Amino acid sequence: MLLKKIMLHFPELSLLFWNQGKGGDTTEDLIARLELDVLSLRPDYVFLFIGQNDAESLSQEKFEQNIKYLADKIKVSGSTLIQYSTTPSQNEYKNQILTNLDQVIAKCAQQNHHHFINLKQVFERVISSNKQHLKHAELFTDVCHLSENGNILIADTVFEYLKNNISNFR
Repeated sequence: MLLKKIMLHFPELSLLFWNQGKGGDTTEDLIARLELDVLSLRPDYVFLFIGQNDAESLSQEKFEQNIKYLADKIKVSGSTLIQYSTTPSQNEYKNQILTNLDQVIAKCAQQNHHHFINLKQVFERVISSNKQHLKHAELFTDVCHLSENGNILIADTVFEYLKNNISNFR
């Protein structure tokens, strides 16, 4: 969805996109395949959207270590890193863990002068609004997997961020 928006609004740009995300991946999985699957492509931009699965398997300390490692490797490669927060879970306990992981992601982005897009904030605004309407904008197909609406919300949010913050997209 994001690629389609960029192609329509910026037809003059000659861009190649690779979606190297794999469902179910953790930061540990991404570390294992970062060099071959991502950095070997020599991308100008790397969009890092990870954390949901780490909330179920890693300590916050290990997650922070992994995020720093990934950010450092991407920075050294010469790519511009754009980090996303996680999206909320409808499981309150997991959502508390994700909030802590988001703080780690935001801190890493700030300390290293990387871009950071707070998706959770945008999702929470829609979720809050949903509580006041009979017909909801369903963002999930289950507890944490995104619906088409959830994917549209991410694409729109990232697109607006790119337009406002990245010189190639102005």
